Amino acid sequence: MYNCHGKGGLNLEKMKGKYLFLSVIYIAVFIVILFGTSVAWFTATAGTDDATNLITTGTLTISYADGSAVIASNLKPATAQQVGAAYANNTCAYGNDNATIQANETICTIYRFTVTNTGSLYANLTAAFSNFSIVDALTSVERNANGNTVVNGDTSGYFKYAYTSVAPGTAQTFTGSPLVSATGINLTNSTLAPNAAITGYIVVWLDSAAGNTYQGITAKAALNVTAVQTNS
Repeated sequence: MYNCHGKGGLNLEKMKGKYLFLSVIYIAVFIVILFGTSVAWFTATAGTDDATNLITTGTLTISYADGSAVIASNLKPATAQQVGAAYANNTCAYGNDNATIQANETICTIYRFTVTNTGSLYANLTAAFSNFSIVDALTSVERNANGNTVVNGDTSGYFKYAYTSVAPGTAQTFTGSPLVSATGINLTNSTLAPNAAITGYIVVWLDSAAGNTYQGITAKAALNVTAVQTNS
């Protein structure tokens, strides 16, 4: 009797296992090749070695000449018209006084200042007074003897000022604004180009309406000029 589970049948089973094993290997190799070639793109990058200047910002700076304080002292009261006439004569003396009086008394004080744009941008200029104060040169005994009291901050606004861009020696019409409440000054040619300069004049006087209380005092105020870029 023949046996159907002979040696030849056993070899067939081994061959099937061998083919199956080889098929698994072939599939694995194909997957590795497939995924390995799908991400192997060539790349390249080019650029400058150093940083490139793209933007250079401008500068906004100004210089101020002739000090920053307006000092009005040793004045006698005067009208705005008298001050304008004295300014036209390039002086702060009252024109109808004799030479001796003109040499010792004044009716105004003139303060000259120059602002220069030292930056690279155009600048809008504004000016304002600050730190207004009054110093009393008389003692309380002298005040009592004259029958007057100490001025308290010039609440009446008798110290007047006017701004002009015209130099002394030219006729001017002044109206005058109270120095104590001056918060802004409208400057002529307030937009200043780079490397350009403007010169202004502040005229200060004691109004003719001021009484004996204003004898022997000095009024002080600081003048400040601010520059701001034109598109602010």
